[in-house]
Amino acid sequence: MTPSAVDPEFDGEFQLTHQLAGGIHREVVGHFPRYGRSVASLPAAERMKVDRIARFVAHSLRSGRQPFRTIRLVGHSDLDTPRRPAFENQIARARAQDLLLALWRALDRVDRSSGRAAPPYSSRVAWEVHSAGVTQLVVPNPRTESDRLRNRRVEIQLIPHRGSVARVVSRGRPGFSFASSAAPNAGAGAAIDDFLRRAPNDLIRYNDVLLGPDQPDRRICVKAAATKAMQLCSTATASDRDVPCNPPLTLQRGRCHAITRGITILDGKDYRPPITTPIGCCGVDTPCLPGKLSKLPPGDYLVLKYKPQPLAQMVRKLKCLLDRGCVVPVGVLSGICDDKPDLSGICQPIPLRDKWRDCWEHWLLIIGYDGDRFVFWDSSQASAMGPIKRDKDNHWFGFLYYDSTNHRLSTATTNPGVPNALEVEWNGFHTQGFPRFYAQKRYQLVSMWTGLPWKPDGGPCPKDPE
Repeated sequence: MTPSAVDPEFDGEFQLTHQLAGGIHREVVGHFPRYGRSVASLPAAERMKVDRIARFVAHSLRSGRQPFRTIRLVGHSDLDTPRRPAFENQIARARAQDLLLALWRALDRVDRSSGRAAPPYSSRVAWEVHSAGVTQLVVPNPRTESDRLRNRRVEIQLIPHRGSVARVVSRGRPGFSFASSAAPNAGAGAAIDDFLRRAPNDLIRYNDVLLGPDQPDRRICVKAAATKAMQLCSTATASDRDVPCNPPLTLQRGRCHAITRGITILDGKDYRPPITTPIGCCGVDTPCLPGKLSKLPPGDYLVLKYKPQPLAQMVRKLKCLLDRGCVVPVGVLSGICDDKPDLSGICQPIPLRDKWRDCWEHWLLIIGYDGDRFVFWDSSQASAMGPIKRDKDNHWFGFLYYDSTNHRLSTATTNPGVPNALEVEWNGFHTQGFPRFYAQKRYQLVSMWTGLPWKPDGGPCPKDPE
C-alpha cells in the first residue's frame, strides 16, 4: 500500500509519476539550465518536488507500509555542441549528486518537524548515484531550448524493501535463513517466532494520520527498546517474572540485571581507509553531508577495538541472560563513524572526548541466539534480515556476530566465505554478505544494559574466572 493510498496529505497533491514493477516508484526532476547542476537553478515547481518526495519517503519509513530501502538517482544531460561525451557524463552525474544532497537535507527537515527521528531518515536508506549522459534522451533531436530542458534531468527511483529473507536468492552471495526449533530458547528463528507471537502490534514509533502523533521522545531508539521490552515482559506469566515490568534502564535487581559499559570492553578506535587525513570522521557537532561522503569508495571506515577477555566475558553473560529468559537492550555505534552520539539525558554529563565509548547512537533489543550469532529487533527499519509481518507492524530483525578470532561483536558476518566482511558504503550499509535489497546497516556493540524477563528462568549464570 502506498502512502498516497492512506494519507490525505498526498491525495490529489502529489503522486509520483510512475510506479514500476516490483513497487518501485519513479519521479523526474528536470529543466536544468545549460551546464547547470544546482537544484537552486530549477523552476519552483521542480524544486517543490524535492520536499514532496522527501515527505513521501519519510511517510513510507515511519508507517512501515511500504518502506523504501534504496533511493537511486540517475543524471541525464543534453547533447553538447560540439560533442564532449566525457563532460556530458560528468555534468549528468553532478546533477544527480546535487539532487541527492537536496533530498538528504529535505529528509533532515522532515526529521526536525517530527521530533528528530533517530537514526535520521536519510541514514535509513541506501543512496545510489549514476550517470546516463545522453544515452536516454527524452527528445532525441532537440531543436528548441524547451526540448533541451526536457533532456536535462535527474530520474529518481524509490526502491522498497520486499519480501523476507527466506525467499532471497542472490547469485554469488550466501542466503540467510533462520534456525528452526520447537523449543522457544533453542535458536534465533524460534526466538523470532516467539517474539512475533507475544509482542503486540508496535504502535509507539510513528507519526500516523490514523493512529495519531508520537509521544515527544525518541520512539525508534532507547524508548522503543524499553517499551518493547516492557511489552514482552507483560506477556509472561506472573511466576516467570521476578520483577515488575519496569523500564530496563531503571531495573535495579532481578535475574536480568546486568550492565557492561563501553569503558569495560572497548580499547580504542581504528580509522581505516578511506577515512584518512585529510578525510576523517565528521565532528560531533558537524553533520556528515553526502556531498562529501558519497564520493568516498567502500571501505572499513571506523572499526571499534575491543578488549578480548572483557568482550568474551560479556558475551558469556549475554548468552546466560538470554538462557534465563531475558530480553537484553544494547547500545550500538551505527554506520561508518561516531559523529552522532545519542542525545538522551544519560549521555549529557559524559565528556565529549569519551562519548564514542560511553555513549551510543542507537539501541537494539537482543532476543535470542544460536552459537555466536545473536538476533535482535531493530526499531529503525535499518535491518531487513527477518520476516516482515504486516499484522505485526512490520517488525525488523538483524544479526550481531561474535567474532572470537578478531575480537569484535558487530553485524559483520563471520562467514569465512564472505570477503571484506567489515566493508561498508559511505551510508553505513555493508557491501558484502547481504543481498543488495537486504543490505544490512552496520552496527558495532558499545554497551549492554539490564533487560526484562519474558520467558521462564533457565537457571543461574556461571561465574566468570577471576
